Amino acid sequence: MSDHSKPDPDAEERMRRDLLLAVGAAPLSPFLQRHRTQHIARRVRFLSAVLAPLFLAWIAVDYAVFEWPLWGAVAAMRLTLALILLYLARIYDPETSRLPGFFALVLFIAGPVVLYLLSNGIIVKAAPDGLGAVVAAFYPLLPVMMLAALALFPLTLFETAAVGLPVIAAVAYGSAAGGGIEWVGFARDLWMVGLILVMSAAACVMQLRYMTTLVRQASFDPLTGAYSRDSGSEVMDVQFHIAERQNAPFSIALLDLDNFKAVNDTYGHHEGDRILRQMVDVLTAKKRDADVVVRWGGEEFLLVLPNTDVAGARVALMRLMDGWFGKRPDGTPLTASIGVAERDSDNEHDWRGLIELADRRMYEAKRAGRSRAVLPGDETMATDAA
Repeated sequence: MSDHSKPDPDAEERMRRDLLLAVGAAPLSPFLQRHRTQHIARRVRFLSAVLAPLFLAWIAVDYAVFEWPLWGAVAAMRLTLALILLYLARIYDPETSRLPGFFALVLFIAGPVVLYLLSNGIIVKAAPDGLGAVVAAFYPLLPVMMLAALALFPLTLFETAAVGLPVIAAVAYGSAAGGGIEWVGFARDLWMVGLILVMSAAACVMQLRYMTTLVRQASFDPLTGAYSRDSGSEVMDVQFHIAERQNAPFSIALLDLDNFKAVNDTYGHHEGDRILRQMVDVLTAKKRDADVVVRWGGEEFLLVLPNTDVAGARVALMRLMDGWFGKRPDGTPLTASIGVAERDSDNEHDWRGLIELADRRMYEAKRAGRSRAVLPGDETMATDAA
Protein backbone atom coordinates (compact mmCIF):
# COMPACT_ATOMS: atom_id res chain seq x y z
CA MET A 1 0.00 0.00 0.00
CA SER A 2 1.39 3.41 -0.94
CA ASP A 3 1.80 6.21 1.58
CA HIS A 4 -0.96 8.16 -0.17
CA SER A 5 -3.50 5.41 0.54
CA LYS A 6 -2.69 5.09 4.22
CA PRO A 7 -5.18 6.68 6.61
CA ASP A 8 -4.00 9.83 8.34
CA PRO A 9 -4.56 9.33 12.10
CA ASP A 10 -4.25 13.07 12.75
CA ALA A 11 -6.92 13.81 10.11
CA GLU A 12 -9.19 11.15 11.60
CA GLU A 13 -8.69 12.61 15.07
CA ARG A 14 -9.50 16.10 13.78
CA MET A 15 -12.67 14.81 12.14
CA ARG A 16 -13.73 13.10 15.36
CA ARG A 17 -13.01 16.24 17.37
CA ASP A 18 -14.85 18.44 14.87
CA LEU A 19 -17.87 16.11 15.04
CA LEU A 20 -17.92 16.31 18.84
CA LEU A 21 -17.65 20.10 18.63
CA ALA A 22 -20.46 20.26 16.07
CA VAL A 23 -22.95 18.41 18.25
CA GLY A 24 -21.84 20.26 21.39
CA ALA A 25 -20.35 17.17 23.04
CA ALA A 26 -16.87 18.69 23.39
CA PRO A 27 -15.95 22.09 24.86
CA LEU A 28 -14.65 24.80 22.58
CA SER A 29 -11.16 26.09 23.29
CA PRO A 30 -11.11 29.45 25.10
CA PHE A 31 -9.47 31.03 22.04
CA LEU A 32 -12.14 29.69 19.66
CA GLN A 33 -14.94 30.51 22.10
CA ARG A 34 -13.70 34.10 22.37
CA HIS A 35 -13.67 34.55 18.59
CA ARG A 36 -17.04 32.84 18.18
CA THR A 37 -18.63 35.02 20.87
CA GLN A 38 -17.34 38.15 19.16
CA HIS A 39 -18.59 36.88 15.79
CA ILE A 40 -22.07 36.13 17.17
CA ALA A 41 -22.23 39.50 18.93
CA ARG A 42 -21.24 41.39 15.78
CA ARG A 43 -23.95 39.67 13.76
CA VAL A 44 -26.55 40.23 16.47
CA ARG A 45 -25.68 43.92 16.49
CA PHE A 46 -25.82 44.20 12.70
CA LEU A 47 -29.14 42.37 12.33
CA SER A 48 -30.64 44.29 15.23
CA ALA A 49 -29.65 47.55 13.55
CA VAL A 50 -31.38 46.38 10.37
CA LEU A 51 -34.59 45.11 12.00
CA ALA A 52 -35.18 47.87 14.58
CA PRO A 53 -36.18 50.59 12.05
CA LEU A 54 -38.25 48.03 10.10
CA PHE A 55 -40.30 47.16 13.18
CA LEU A 56 -40.75 50.84 13.96
CA ALA A 57 -41.85 51.59 10.37
CA TRP A 58 -44.38 48.74 10.47
CA ILE A 59 -46.30 50.62 13.17
CA ALA A 60 -47.56 52.91 10.39
CA VAL A 61 -48.93 49.87 8.55
CA ASP A 62 -50.72 48.63 11.68
CA TYR A 63 -52.17 52.11 12.18
CA ALA A 64 -53.46 52.18 8.60
CA VAL A 65 -55.18 48.76 8.57
CA PHE A 66 -56.21 48.03 12.19
CA GLU A 67 -58.87 49.68 14.32
CA TRP A 68 -58.20 51.19 17.73
CA PRO A 69 -57.36 49.75 20.27
CA LEU A 70 -55.89 46.86 18.25
CA TRP A 71 -53.28 48.94 16.46
CA GLY A 72 -52.33 50.69 19.73
CA ALA A 73 -51.69 47.40 21.54
CA VAL A 74 -49.67 45.98 18.63
CA ALA A 75 -47.76 49.25 18.24
CA ALA A 76 -46.78 49.24 21.94
CA MET A 77 -45.38 45.71 21.57
CA ARG A 78 -43.52 46.65 18.40
CA LEU A 79 -42.07 49.72 20.07
CA THR A 80 -40.85 47.62 23.00
CA LEU A 81 -39.23 45.14 20.63
CA ALA A 82 -37.62 47.94 18.64
CA LEU A 83 -36.10 49.37 21.83
CA ILE A 84 -34.65 45.94 22.69
CA LEU A 85 -33.17 45.68 19.20
CA LEU A 86 -31.77 49.20 19.46
CA TYR A 87 -30.12 48.22 22.74
CA LEU A 88 -28.53 45.20 21.06
CA ALA A 89 -27.49 47.30 18.06
CA ARG A 90 -26.12 50.43 19.74
CA ILE A 91 -25.50 49.85 23.45
CA TYR A 92 -24.71 46.16 23.87
CA ASP A 93 -20.97 45.45 23.96
CA PRO A 94 -19.89 41.82 24.51
CA GLU A 95 -16.54 42.97 25.95
CA THR A 96 -18.10 44.93 28.83
CA SER A 97 -21.65 43.63 29.16
CA ARG A 98 -22.67 40.92 31.60
CA LEU A 99 -24.83 39.54 28.79
CA PRO A 100 -22.78 36.86 26.95
CA GLY A 101 -22.90 36.65 23.17
CA PHE A 102 -25.05 33.50 23.07
CA PHE A 103 -27.70 34.99 25.37
CA ALA A 104 -27.72 38.15 23.28
CA LEU A 105 -28.57 35.87 20.36
CA VAL A 106 -31.35 34.27 22.41
CA LEU A 107 -32.76 37.72 23.20
CA PHE A 108 -32.55 38.68 19.51
CA ILE A 109 -34.42 35.54 18.41
CA ALA A 110 -36.93 35.57 21.26
CA GLY A 111 -38.09 39.18 20.79
CA PRO A 112 -39.99 38.75 17.48
CA VAL A 113 -41.29 35.35 18.60
CA VAL A 114 -42.75 36.84 21.79
CA LEU A 115 -44.24 39.67 19.71
CA TYR A 116 -45.94 37.03 17.56
CA LEU A 117 -47.33 35.16 20.59
CA LEU A 118 -48.63 38.30 22.30
CA SER A 119 -50.10 39.86 19.17
CA ASN A 120 -51.55 36.61 17.85
CA GLY A 121 -54.23 36.30 20.51
CA ILE A 122 -55.21 39.96 20.19
CA ILE A 123 -55.43 39.84 16.39
CA VAL A 124 -57.35 36.55 16.32
CA LYS A 125 -59.84 37.93 18.84
CA ALA A 126 -60.27 41.16 16.86
CA ALA A 127 -60.79 39.19 13.61
CA PRO A 128 -59.80 41.95 11.19
CA ASP A 129 -61.07 41.73 7.66
CA GLY A 130 -60.05 43.07 4.28
CA LEU A 131 -56.54 44.56 4.20
CA GLY A 132 -56.26 44.05 7.96
CA ALA A 133 -56.61 40.30 7.48
CA VAL A 134 -53.84 40.37 4.88
CA VAL A 135 -51.49 42.22 7.24
CA ALA A 136 -52.44 39.91 10.11
CA ALA A 137 -51.35 36.96 7.98
CA PHE A 138 -47.78 38.27 8.03
CA TYR A 139 -47.45 38.02 11.84
CA PRO A 140 -47.10 34.19 11.88
CA LEU A 141 -44.08 34.62 9.60
CA LEU A 142 -42.06 36.22 12.41
CA PRO A 143 -41.00 32.90 14.01
CA VAL A 144 -40.21 31.49 10.57
CA MET A 145 -38.00 34.51 9.88
CA MET A 146 -36.10 34.02 13.14
CA LEU A 147 -35.57 30.31 12.48
CA ALA A 148 -34.08 31.23 9.13
CA ALA A 149 -31.90 33.88 10.82
CA LEU A 150 -30.30 31.16 12.96
CA ALA A 151 -28.46 29.99 9.85
CA LEU A 152 -26.30 33.13 10.06
CA PHE A 153 -24.59 32.06 13.31
CA PRO A 154 -21.87 29.48 14.11
CA LEU A 155 -23.69 27.24 16.59
CA THR A 156 -23.52 23.63 17.69
CA LEU A 157 -26.44 21.28 17.08
CA PHE A 158 -27.30 21.44 20.77
CA GLU A 159 -27.35 25.25 20.77
CA THR A 160 -29.42 25.38 17.58
CA ALA A 161 -31.95 22.97 19.07
CA ALA A 162 -32.02 24.89 22.36
CA VAL A 163 -32.98 28.07 20.50
CA GLY A 164 -35.00 26.60 17.61
CA LEU A 165 -37.26 24.07 19.37
CA PRO A 166 -38.92 26.71 21.60
CA VAL A 167 -39.60 28.71 18.42
CA ILE A 168 -41.34 25.68 16.89
CA ALA A 169 -43.29 25.26 20.12
CA ALA A 170 -44.36 28.91 19.82
CA VAL A 171 -45.54 28.28 16.24
CA ALA A 172 -47.54 25.23 17.41
CA TYR A 173 -49.07 27.16 20.27
CA GLY A 174 -49.92 30.14 18.06
CA SER A 175 -51.55 27.88 15.45
CA ALA A 176 -53.66 26.17 18.09
CA ALA A 177 -54.58 29.34 19.99
CA GLY A 178 -57.03 30.48 17.33
CA GLY A 179 -59.65 28.12 18.67
CA GLY A 180 -59.78 24.76 16.96
CA ILE A 181 -57.07 23.18 14.88
CA GLU A 182 -57.23 22.59 11.16
CA TRP A 183 -54.97 19.53 11.22
CA VAL A 184 -53.80 19.59 7.63
CA GLY A 185 -52.65 23.20 7.88
CA PHE A 186 -51.27 22.63 11.38
CA ALA A 187 -49.16 19.66 10.24
CA ARG A 188 -48.01 21.56 7.16
CA ASP A 189 -46.87 24.54 9.24
CA LEU A 190 -44.96 22.36 11.72
CA TRP A 191 -43.37 20.37 8.89
CA MET A 192 -42.26 23.61 7.22
CA VAL A 193 -40.70 25.17 10.34
CA GLY A 194 -39.11 21.82 11.23
CA LEU A 195 -37.43 21.68 7.82
CA ILE A 196 -36.25 25.27 8.20
CA LEU A 197 -34.76 24.41 11.60
CA VAL A 198 -32.95 21.39 10.15
CA MET A 199 -31.51 23.45 7.31
CA SER A 200 -30.52 26.23 9.70
CA ALA A 201 -28.86 23.69 11.99
CA ALA A 202 -26.84 22.34 9.06
CA ALA A 203 -25.76 25.86 8.12
CA CYS A 204 -24.86 26.66 11.75
CA VAL A 205 -22.69 23.56 12.09
CA MET A 206 -20.95 24.20 8.76
CA GLN A 207 -20.19 27.77 9.85
CA LEU A 208 -18.83 26.53 13.17
CA ARG A 209 -16.66 23.91 11.47
CA TYR A 210 -15.36 26.49 8.99
CA MET A 211 -14.60 28.90 11.83
CA THR A 212 -12.88 26.13 13.79
CA THR A 213 -10.66 25.36 10.80
CA LEU A 214 -9.79 29.01 10.20
CA VAL A 215 -9.09 29.70 13.87
CA ARG A 216 -6.98 26.55 14.10
CA GLN A 217 -4.95 27.59 11.07
CA ALA A 218 -4.54 31.13 12.35
CA SER A 219 -3.87 30.10 15.95
CA PHE A 220 -1.08 27.58 15.55
CA ASP A 221 2.35 27.67 14.01
CA PRO A 222 2.21 25.22 11.07
CA LEU A 223 5.75 23.93 11.67
CA THR A 224 5.76 23.19 15.40
CA GLY A 225 2.10 23.10 16.41
CA ALA A 226 2.69 25.74 19.11
CA TYR A 227 0.44 28.80 19.31
CA SER A 228 1.34 31.51 16.80
CA ARG A 229 2.54 34.88 18.05
CA ASP A 230 -0.77 36.63 17.31
CA SER A 231 -2.89 34.02 19.07
CA GLY A 232 -0.34 33.75 21.87
CA SER A 233 -0.58 37.51 22.40
CA GLU A 234 -4.35 37.18 22.72
CA VAL A 235 -3.95 34.30 25.20
CA MET A 236 -1.49 36.44 27.19
CA ASP A 237 -3.89 39.37 27.23
CA VAL A 238 -6.80 37.26 28.46
CA GLN A 239 -4.81 35.30 31.05
CA PHE A 240 -3.05 38.39 32.38
CA HIS A 241 -6.32 40.27 32.93
CA ILE A 242 -7.84 37.23 34.64
CA ALA A 243 -4.84 37.15 36.96
CA GLU A 244 -5.26 40.87 37.69
CA ARG A 245 -8.98 40.52 38.48
CA GLN A 246 -8.35 37.53 40.75
CA ASN A 247 -5.12 38.96 42.19
CA ALA A 248 -3.46 35.69 41.21
CA PRO A 249 0.19 35.04 40.32
CA PHE A 250 1.10 34.90 36.66
CA SER A 251 4.48 33.93 35.23
CA ILE A 252 6.02 33.66 31.79
CA ALA A 253 9.26 32.12 30.56
CA LEU A 254 10.88 33.24 27.30
CA LEU A 255 13.13 30.51 25.85
CA ASP A 256 15.71 30.92 23.09
CA LEU A 257 17.41 27.77 21.79
CA ASP A 258 21.17 27.90 22.26
CA ASN A 259 23.38 27.93 19.15
CA PHE A 260 20.44 27.16 16.86
CA LYS A 261 22.02 28.93 13.90
CA ALA A 262 24.85 26.41 13.98
CA VAL A 263 22.35 23.60 13.38
CA ASN A 264 20.99 25.30 10.26
CA ASP A 265 24.46 26.19 9.00
CA THR A 266 25.94 22.73 9.58
CA TYR A 267 23.04 20.34 8.97
CA GLY A 268 20.59 22.38 6.89
CA HIS A 269 17.21 23.96 7.51
CA HIS A 270 15.41 20.61 7.32
CA GLU A 271 17.30 19.46 10.40
CA GLY A 272 16.70 22.83 12.02
CA ASP A 273 12.96 22.42 11.49
CA ARG A 274 13.13 18.96 13.05
CA ILE A 275 14.92 20.39 16.09
CA LEU A 276 12.22 23.04 16.52
CA ARG A 277 9.47 20.41 16.39
CA GLN A 278 11.42 18.24 18.83
CA MET A 279 11.79 21.14 21.24
CA VAL A 280 8.05 21.90 21.20
CA ASP A 281 7.16 18.22 21.61
CA VAL A 282 9.35 17.92 24.70
CA LEU A 283 8.18 21.27 26.08
CA THR A 284 4.55 20.26 25.60
CA ALA A 285 5.14 16.92 27.34
CA LYS A 286 6.78 18.61 30.34
CA LYS A 287 4.35 21.49 30.85
CA ARG A 288 1.10 21.41 32.79
CA ASP A 289 -2.23 21.18 30.99
CA ALA A 290 -3.04 24.82 31.82
CA ASP A 291 0.27 26.14 30.48
CA VAL A 292 0.52 27.46 26.92
CA VAL A 293 3.43 27.18 24.48
CA VAL A 294 3.82 30.01 21.94
CA ARG A 295 6.29 30.26 19.10
CA TRP A 296 7.29 33.86 19.67
CA GLY A 297 9.61 34.10 16.68
CA GLY A 298 12.33 32.02 15.01
CA GLU A 299 13.84 29.83 17.73
CA GLU A 300 12.21 31.84 20.56
CA PHE A 301 9.32 30.28 22.46
CA LEU A 302 7.10 31.65 25.20
CA LEU A 303 5.79 29.46 28.01
CA VAL A 304 2.73 31.01 29.68
CA LEU A 305 2.28 29.87 33.29
CA PRO A 306 -1.08 30.99 34.75
CA ASN A 307 -1.57 30.81 38.54
CA THR A 308 2.17 30.38 38.97
CA ASP A 309 4.41 32.44 41.26
CA VAL A 310 8.22 32.52 41.16
CA ALA A 311 8.48 29.37 43.28
CA GLY A 312 6.12 27.56 40.91
CA ALA A 313 8.06 28.82 37.90
CA ARG A 314 11.23 27.47 39.51
CA VAL A 315 9.63 24.02 39.74
CA ALA A 316 8.55 24.22 36.10
CA LEU A 317 12.09 25.16 35.06
CA MET A 318 13.53 22.22 36.98
CA ARG A 319 11.33 19.92 34.89
CA LEU A 320 12.45 21.61 31.67
CA MET A 321 16.14 21.60 32.54
CA ASP A 322 16.11 17.94 33.56
CA GLY A 323 17.29 16.47 30.27
CA TRP A 324 16.43 19.71 28.50
CA PHE A 325 14.90 19.14 25.06
CA GLY A 326 16.68 16.02 23.86
CA LYS A 327 19.77 15.94 21.67
CA ARG A 328 21.14 18.10 18.88
CA PRO A 329 22.25 16.41 15.63
CA ASP A 330 25.80 16.14 17.03
CA GLY A 331 24.56 14.35 20.16
CA THR A 332 25.02 17.25 22.59
CA PRO A 333 22.08 18.44 24.75
CA LEU A 334 19.57 20.78 23.12
CA THR A 335 19.46 23.62 25.66
CA ALA A 336 17.98 27.09 25.88
CA SER A 337 18.58 30.44 27.52
CA ILE A 338 15.52 31.41 29.55
CA GLY A 339 14.21 34.63 31.01
CA VAL A 340 11.39 34.54 33.57
CA ALA A 341 9.04 37.32 34.71
CA GLU A 342 6.14 37.25 37.19
CA ARG A 343 3.31 39.76 37.60
CA ASP A 344 3.49 40.30 41.38
CA SER A 345 7.24 39.99 41.91
CA ASP A 346 7.99 42.38 39.07
CA ASN A 347 5.07 44.68 39.92
CA GLU A 348 3.97 44.75 36.29
CA HIS A 349 0.50 45.92 35.25
CA ASP A 350 0.77 45.07 31.56
CA TRP A 351 1.67 41.75 29.97
CA ARG A 352 3.88 43.51 27.42
CA GLY A 353 6.04 44.72 30.28
CA LEU A 354 6.43 41.11 31.41
CA ILE A 355 7.59 40.17 27.91
CA GLU A 356 10.21 42.93 27.95
CA LEU A 357 11.51 41.83 31.36
CA ALA A 358 11.65 38.17 30.31
CA ASP A 359 13.44 39.17 27.10
CA ARG A 360 16.11 41.13 29.00
CA ARG A 361 16.65 38.27 31.42
CA MET A 362 16.88 35.79 28.56
CA TYR A 363 19.74 37.82 27.07
CA GLU A 364 21.35 37.96 30.50
CA ALA A 365 21.24 34.15 30.53
CA LYS A 366 22.91 34.08 27.09
CA ARG A 367 25.66 36.47 28.16
CA ALA A 368 26.25 34.44 31.32
CA GLY A 369 27.01 31.30 29.30
CA ARG A 370 23.67 29.93 28.01
CA SER A 371 21.99 26.73 29.25
CA ARG A 372 20.47 28.59 32.17
CA ALA A 373 17.53 30.69 33.36
CA VAL A 374 17.40 34.11 34.98
CA LEU A 375 14.43 34.72 37.32
CA PRO A 376 13.14 37.80 39.16
CA GLY A 377 15.56 39.04 41.79
CA ASP A 378 18.56 38.13 39.58
CA GLU A 379 18.23 34.50 40.63
CA THR A 380 19.99 32.15 38.20
CA MET A 381 19.33 28.46 37.56
CA ALA A 382 22.02 26.70 35.55
CA THR A 383 22.95 23.17 34.49
CA ASP A 384 26.18 21.53 33.45
CA ALA A 385 24.87 21.05 29.87
CA ALA A 386 26.81 23.02 27.26
